Amino acid sequence: MYGDSDQSESKKNILKALLEFQKNISPIVKSESNPFFKSKYADINQILELILPPLQDQGILLLQLPVHNVRDDCVSIKSTLYHVDSEEHLSCLAEAPLAKRDPQAVGSAYTYLRRYSIQSFLGLQAVDDDGEGAMNRPKFMKPITIKKYIEDTGIEAHAIKSMVRKHFKPKTSATELTESEWGQLRKRLENEIRSPETK
Repeated sequence: MYGDSDQSESKKNILKALLEFQKNISPIVKSESNPFFKSKYADINQILELILPPLQDQGILLLQLPVHNVRDDCVSIKSTLYHVDSEEHLSCLAEAPLAKRDPQAVGSAYTYLRRYSIQSFLGLQAVDDDGEGAMNRPKFMKPITIKKYIEDTGIEAHAIKSMVRKHFKPKTSATELTESEWGQLRKRLENEIRSPETK
């Protein structure tokens, strides 16, 4: 992966916005399985669902575009973060070899590059579902935990319900979330919905 080579422009605004983003982002849960390598990974849509709202809150636009390759056995993706207000940007280029030269292989390689470019570019942490389960933690959230959270923060129950249905399955309730999902939800709640006392 190659970083942005332009060091002459000021990056103060975009770096400040990215710092705020990293302060508030939750770890990505690796929920998808790769049977060939017997490993887990985070799906591209799952990553985008997690990162786009807080990036947009900071005024940052993410673009990922295919780049023409001189070599026929490789594909490349250029990822760019634009700070809309200041017009500052950061870019990186990632390249991967093709195992086969067919549309499915090309599509898979681009998806792979998009996932890993985002994770490394934004400094995202990833946690394994299996590792979490081995720590003997409760699988689902207890109602008493959610009730205490409402009392402590002043965030109303209907707001939590709305956010759960917006960012998870439409008919999911907060008590059906895993601890990791609850952590992601709390970050969003505390970023997007503030109680009168905390504003």
